[in-house]
Amino acid sequence: DAADTSTISLSGSEVTQWTDKTANAYQFTQGTAANRPLSGTRTQNGKNVIDFDGTNDKLVSNAANSTWNFLHNGTEHTIFVAFMMDVDTNNGFMLGTSAAIFTKIGASHGGLAGDRIFSQVSTGSSLARVVDADVTGIGDFQTFTFVSMTMKPSNATASERVAFRYESGAAQKPNTASASVVASDATDALSIGSNSTDTFPMNGVIGEIIVYDVALSDANRILIQDYLTTKWNV
Repeated sequence: DAADTSTISLSGSEVTQWTDKTANAYQFTQGTAANRPLSGTRTQNGKNVIDFDGTNDKLVSNAANSTWNFLHNGTEHTIFVAFMMDVDTNNGFMLGTSAAIFTKIGASHGGLAGDRIFSQVSTGSSLARVVDADVTGIGDFQTFTFVSMTMKPSNATASERVAFRYESGAAQKPNTASASVVASDATDALSIGSNSTDTFPMNGVIGEIIVYDVALSDANRILIQDYLTTKWNV
C-alpha cells in the first residue's frame, strides 16, 4: 500500500524497500540505486504512489521463491492492482515470477500496449503454458484505475482459468492455454514493476497491490472493488 508511507524505506526519493502490510511483512527491495522506483514524487487522490520509469526499475522479494508458488501451482487466487500506465505503448509487468520468454516456472501479470491486461502462467517450457491470456480495450490505462484477476489455473475448462475485470466491470475470460500446472518452486523471486529478466519494465505508477490465495466470492470481490474505488477516486 503505497499510500501508507510507513511501509516504504527511501534513499532520498528512491525506494530501497517496500514492505507488505500482512503479518508476514514480506519485503521487496532494490539495492541498485539506478534501478529504484521513486516515492513521494506523485500522488493519486492525495495519496502517495510509487513511480516506475519503464527502463530498469523494480523491487524484488527477499522471501524464498517457494513463498510465491501459489501463483503458479494451481492454487486459486485473486489479484488486484491499482495503477496507471504513463504511455499507451508500454508493455509492463506489474508483478511476476517468470520471464517473457516463458522458459521459467512462474506467473506474470501486467499491461500491454494498447490498454491490454495480461496474465501468464508458465511451466518452464515455452510451448507449455497453463494460462496465456490478454484482453484489449477494456479501459483507459492512462487514467489511474484498477484491475482484478481471479485465477483458477487448474480448472479443466481453459476459459475459466482467469477472469479479468476492469474496475467493477464484467468478467473477461480470454485464456486458451491448457497445459497442466507444475508444483516446482518458482524459478525467480517475485518482482514488482518488471519481470525477472527486465524484459518488460513498467512505465507508470502503482498505488496498491492486493493478493489473496483464494478465488474471492463475488460478494467479497465487490467489497474490495468498492474499497479501491473510494480510496483512489477511480
